[in-house]
Parts: sequence; structure tokens; C-alpha cells
Amino acid sequence: SSAAEYASMLTAHWSREMGFPIIGGASQRFPSIIKQMRKSQAPTTRRARRGLRRKHLQEAWTRSATLRQDTAAAANEAAAISTSWQAVARGAELTATHFDPSKHLTRADLVRSGSAEKGDQAYTLWLVPLKKSVTEKVPVMFAKGDGGVADTYSMLERLEKLDPVPSRLRKTTPMFRQRAKAMTPAHFLGGIKSFAKAAG
Repeated sequence: SSAAEYASMLTAHWSREMGFPIIGGASQRFPSIIKQMRKSQAPTTRRARRGLRRKHLQEAWTRSATLRQDTAAAANEAAAISTSWQAVARGAELTATHFDPSKHLTRADLVRSGSAEKGDQAYTLWLVPLKKSVTEKVPVMFAKGDGGVADTYSMLERLEKLDPVPSRLRKTTPMFRQRAKAMTPAHFLGGIKSFAKAAG
């Protein structure tokens, strides 16, 4: 599809630049050429990719007692995966190999707002996207949902309960951690695999 679009854009551009049709009637052959290429292409040249959906997260959560353990480690893992899933965030945006509080997520970047009385409870996570043009943290909001691992608000609330951090240390404590150190991308990937396996 990309090849066909690029070819079409290039022929249109060249035709405008030259003042006459570059390919003329032959340009109509592009769709059929691309179609033939797709048919002849071996199906194994590109590995199939699958993503975790809400139902997968929920199935994994229901089936695995290990993932639901009331421990700081399990709470960090579930919260990181739920946050990544709902915020469409990369693992490297949430974790760190060599933690630096001035560059990476800390617990101070997680802010709770609203009240149960008004029904507007939410968490805001101030995140630095992995984009060259973006250097400042941007807010990602998680409104309170119906509970469960697909409700990121619930997972963050659970994290704060099972792995509390004193106010004075929030600016220097990694947002997601394992054994008091920042969660690494490798550990995060291992968590994703655990959820995928549990979901079948």
C-alpha cells in the first residue's frame, strides 16, 4: 500500500513539474502490479504482530493469581502495563535502565485529583514522550473506571496503597520500580509476556 501511494505521489509531482503526464495511461497499471506483488510475496516474510486488548488484560487478571498478588512488585508490574496500555505509552517512556529523576518518571509525576463526592476522581501522569521535538512533560489523564486491570486509575490507586512513597521522597523515587530500583525495559517486557501468556 505504501509503495503504491508513494509511486502515485511521485508521478503526480513529476507530471506537475514537467508539465505533461510522465507515465500517462500506464499509471493505471500500478494497482494491478502491486496486487500481483502481494500475491507472489511469501506470507512468512513479515512476522505477525499481536497486541493486548482490554479482554486480554481482563482474562489474564482473572486467570492468574500471581498477577493479582497483593505485593509491591505485582502492583508495580500491573500498574505499569495498564498505564502503557491506556496511555499508548512505550515501555521506555515508563521505565529506565539508568534512573535519573531529572529525566525519568518519578512518583511526583503522578498527581491525584477530584473527589468521590463529585465523582470526578482522576490521576494525571506527567510524561515525557520519546519524540525528538518534545522535551517537556505532557499530562496524561486517567479517570476512575469500573475497576480491574484495564482501569488504570484503579491500578495506580492499588500501586499507591501497596507500594507507598513518603511525600519527601516522591521526586527521587521511580514511578514504577522493582526491589526499590527503577523498573527496567527488560522487566517491563517480561511483564507483558506474563500477561500475554496468562491470557492465552
